[in-house]
Amino acid sequence: MPPSPTIDLHVDALASAYDARVVAACPQHADRARDLLRRLSPDQWGIEWFLPAWLGEAFGLDPAVIHDLTVSNLLGLAAVRTVDDLADDAVAPADQDAAQALADDLLWEALRPYRGWFPPDSAFWDRCNAWLATWRGSSAGADSDLPARGAPLKVAALAASLLA
Repeated sequence: MPPSPTIDLHVDALASAYDARVVAACPQHADRARDLLRRLSPDQWGIEWFLPAWLGEAFGLDPAVIHDLTVSNLLGLAAVRTVDDLADDAVAPADQDAAQALADDLLWEALRPYRGWFPPDSAFWDRCNAWLATWRGSSAGADSDLPARGAPLKVAALAASLLA
């Protein structure tokens, strides 16, 4: 795993913040969301966990903003994992509606801080929405373009750049 950023972003603290945001935003999905985060171990997903923190630190962002970017990124990663599970038929038919609702709720919550940072008419949203639309198409099998699958990470990177 790549080294953690030097800012105070310990894995346990990030997981706790993730859990708190899930419980506040969609308590009915809390257990499933916790299971998702366990599957996204930073030992295997280190770049995905810490990219916003590395960028935020490099750009000199406030530690609170870096923390929010990083936790939002974890929420987005969990949404991505859920969509991938649905696309791979790894979710039981009886659980598919709940899994889709979870993915939607996680993505909505992941973008919550961004709504405070960028006004609705910001160019950020045009880019964000385009990337997410491409990613959704890729996840649904409509597009085999592998770079499209990285769209949620690009959103965090763009936000860090613009906030700097």
